[in-house]
Amino acid sequence: MAREATLVMWRALAARDGVALSDDERAVMDATTTDKDPVEILRVGIDTTSRALVQHAYLADQTPYRGAGEFARGLRDSGLFSVVANTWFWGLQSSTFRRGMIPVRLVTVGDGTVRYAAETVDVLREMKQTAIADAHETLRRATVEEGLTVEEALRKYDVLLGEISRQYALLPAGEQPRCLANMSVDGVRLLPGVVDIFVETFVQLLELVEIEETGVNEVFEVPDMTCSHCTNTITGVLEALGVRVAGIDLDTKEVVAAFPSEEVRAQSFEAIRGRGYTVVPR
Repeated sequence: MAREATLVMWRALAARDGVALSDDERAVMDATTTDKDPVEILRVGIDTTSRALVQHAYLADQTPYRGAGEFARGLRDSGLFSVVANTWFWGLQSSTFRRGMIPVRLVTVGDGTVRYAAETVDVLREMKQTAIADAHETLRRATVEEGLTVEEALRKYDVLLGEISRQYALLPAGEQPRCLANMSVDGVRLLPGVVDIFVETFVQLLELVEIEETGVNEVFEVPDMTCSHCTNTITGVLEALGVRVAGIDLDTKEVVAAFPSEEVRAQSFEAIRGRGYTVVPR
């Protein structure tokens, strides 16, 4: 349903694609993102909001919220979306949740909202500082030891740095990264508005559907699975397509999953192969 909410909002953006921004609106967009295409950056913002909701849903039993709609509104009212964006950066935070790299715990406070536990904040802070230091060291080595200009260094180490670490590398010493969309520009903050519209769209869609598990479990083999990273990757690919994963066994190389349709089954196998794995149907 989070994906459906994303698509609804993307379609709404596409319908307004040809609408010209006023000078003031363009100034806000230019000041709140490094991407100068307003439609594209809003698409990304909507998608990352969706991802953050789904990833935190794995922690739903640590919250007082019951039901998907109450949970989505609870995260919004708790300010968790802003915390993810403003203190960690969407992409890096979401990838750590997806890969299961860090222990994340939510605690309920007196007003009924939730917060990250203190140890979670400490781990996130340390990871961010390490990422910033690594990015600075990469840029220093390229510009000082190799004699490259900053632009040459960014081009040469584009893959190593990636989009997020590239921004970290350019930060002055001691400065922390900030989510521009969560900063006020002439009294306007984009992120809260995007989050609010997304959450309410999500809640409205929940009222229109009844979600059922469908499909019969099917066993197939992925002979080149070798570690937990492989199983996490394959699980993520399948779940992104709406496939229920019942089990993965590294010893037998077997995956047990329920595909809602033949079309989704074909898409799933193709997506797994696209990640470099072999699929052997039974």
